[in-house]
Amino acid sequence: MSRWLIAILVLGLVSAADAQMKRTLTPLNTRRGGRSRDVMQNGGMSGNKGSSAVKPSTPSESSEERKVEHVDFLGPEKGWGFVTKGTPYFGQDGKSRGKLDAGTPFKYNGIKNSKEASMLVSQAKLSDGTWVGPVLIDCREVTVYSGEYEKIDPGTLGRLQRYYVLNGKVADRRKYLEEQEYRNNPHFESAKAAVKKYQDSIALAAEKEKEMNRQTGIRRSKLQEELRTMKYEQEKLKTAATTENRKYKEWKESHPIDQQKLDRDPELQNLLKQQSELGIKVNEKGN
Repeated sequence: MSRWLIAILVLGLVSAADAQMKRTLTPLNTRRGGRSRDVMQNGGMSGNKGSSAVKPSTPSESSEERKVEHVDFLGPEKGWGFVTKGTPYFGQDGKSRGKLDAGTPFKYNGIKNSKEASMLVSQAKLSDGTWVGPVLIDCREVTVYSGEYEKIDPGTLGRLQRYYVLNGKVADRRKYLEEQEYRNNPHFESAKAAVKKYQDSIALAAEKEKEMNRQTGIRRSKLQEELRTMKYEQEKLKTAATTENRKYKEWKESHPIDQQKLDRDPELQNLLKQQSELGIKVNEKGN
């Protein structure tokens, strides 16, 4: 998603290893408020993928309007799985360790809670073949399986990994196509500019406040006055951005994206064809 669009959202302006392996939907577990995608594979392996309890955000949703619901992971306490979309991962101290690509295998043996979702205490296999961990992986962007990773047939693992690599590419392509549709909105540029002005003002005020806290006497008093003036200006910028965002929202709601048009995209069709040829079937269910 484009950088300014993210700003609107954040600121509130806006194992059976035969060659013909098949997987069919069989409920295993769910996550409160989210969707579950549950799988039973020949040989007794079962997996679950639940998506975020938070609805996909739109440019019109504000931080005041959005209610972030905690996503609980209700799957097995240990197992293994794959990342289904590119997602950040963290050390146990909570610090970011980078990003895991779709299709990254991992093993987990614990669950920890964070502000928005359960985190799986994991060992992740990076693209160079090395395992890192323990690290924390968001439960909203994974598919998990019970059993021991090392006992699964390598051919089965390879096909599953390829499936989820493609899954990430499909998601990225859909997101790109939707962003191109958003640009047809006549309020795209004006909303973008209004949000940028508001966000730049917030960033500048934060820097001035840091400087003020380091000062004393007349210099501190001067910075306090500047901050008061900026706060007044920020209210006007916020009002302008909110107005443009409302126009953006109204046009967007009256001109919904034609999903069938997106589905006809040749590149997207090619990715889906590659997934289909792997002989793996994963269905979605919503709570």
